[in-house]
Amino acid sequence: MKRLKIVKHNFDKWVYNTNIFTFLVWTALVVNVIYVVLFMCVRHFLLAVIYSGEIVYFFSLLNKRDENGRNSGFQMIGMTMCIYISTVLSILLLGADYSFNSILLSMIPVFFFVEYLLMDSSILSYISSAVILITDIILVLLNDRFVTKSLTVIEKNIFQSFNWIVSIFFTVFSATVFMAEVFNISSGLTNQNRKLNELANHDPLTQLLLRRPMQEYIDKCVEQKKLYSKDYVVCIGDIDLFKKFNDEYGHDCGDVVLKTVSRLIADGVGNGNYVCRWGGEEILILFPDNTMYEAEKVIEKVRVTIEKTIISYKDANVHVTMTFGISSSEKHIMSHEVIESADKALYKGKQSGRNKVCCG
Repeated sequence: MKRLKIVKHNFDKWVYNTNIFTFLVWTALVVNVIYVVLFMCVRHFLLAVIYSGEIVYFFSLLNKRDENGRNSGFQMIGMTMCIYISTVLSILLLGADYSFNSILLSMIPVFFFVEYLLMDSSILSYISSAVILITDIILVLLNDRFVTKSLTVIEKNIFQSFNWIVSIFFTVFSATVFMAEVFNISSGLTNQNRKLNELANHDPLTQLLLRRPMQEYIDKCVEQKKLYSKDYVVCIGDIDLFKKFNDEYGHDCGDVVLKTVSRLIADGVGNGNYVCRWGGEEILILFPDNTMYEAEKVIEKVRVTIEKTIISYKDANVHVTMTFGISSSEKHIMSHEVIESADKALYKGKQSGRNKVCCG
C-alpha cells in the first residue's frame, strides 16, 4: 500500500510539473515516424507523404509554445484533427480490416482530455466525439468499396498490432491523466477547505485554537459529563510580567515569546488535549480524559520546561515563566464555573509569587 501511494504521489507530481501536452505531441510524433517507416516498407508512398506532413506539423507545434512551454488549445485540437484526417485516409486507402478505426475511436478520450484541460468547453468534446464515432461507423460499413491496396497477411498483422497498441496507449493516457486531474482538483478543494478551516479555528500568531472552537470542545466535555459522569480538567496559564517584554524589547519580542511558549505548551500536553489562546497572553488547556492529579503533573512539567527555556531575541536572552490555575468539573456543574475556578486559581498563583501551578 505504501508503495502504491508513492507511485501515485510521483504520478500526481508528474501531471502537475511536467508539460503533458508537449509529451503528447512528442508521442504522436514518434508514432507517425513509425507509420512512415511502415508505409515505406509496404510501398504506400501516398500515406507516407501524408504522415510525413504530420511530422512537420508536430515539430512546428513544439516550436510554437507559449512562455510557459505549453501549446494552446487550438494547437492541440489541430494536432488531433491531423490524426483524425490521416486515420480516415488510412482506412480509405488500406481498409478498416487493418485496425485504423481503433485509432479513430481512441481519439474520443483524447478530445475530452484536451478540451477539459485547455478549452473548458464540453460542447466541443461532445461534437468532436460524435463526428469521430459517426465517421468510424460509416467507414467500417463502406470498407470494401474504398480499399485501393491490399497487404499480405504478415503486413496486415503488423499494422493491426501496432494500431491497437497506439489506440490503447492514447485511450489509457487520456483517461488516466483526466482522472488524475479531476482527483487533484478535488484534493485541492479539500486541502483549500482544510486550510480555510484552520485559518478560521486557529490563532494566526500562535497556531493555537481560538475561543470558539475551544468552547465547542468544552461543550462536548459537558455533554460527556451529563451522559456518563465523565469529568474533565481546565487549566489557564498566563505569562508572568508579559508587559515588560513589550516595553523593554518591543512588541516583536512579545510575539516571539508568545509563539515559543505556545509551542512548548502544545508539545508538553500531548495529543488528545486541546490548547487555546484564550485572550492576550492567556492560554487555556482542556484535558478531556485526565484527572486533576494527572493534569497537574503534566502542567508542572510544562512550567519547568518554560522556566528552563532561554528565548533568544536579537542580542538578548529572554527568560520566561508562567503561572497556571487548574480546576476540575468534579466540583462544578456548568463549564463557565470550571473556567472561573481555574481563573481564580491562576490569580491566587499570581498573588503568591508567580511561576507556579495552583489548583482551584
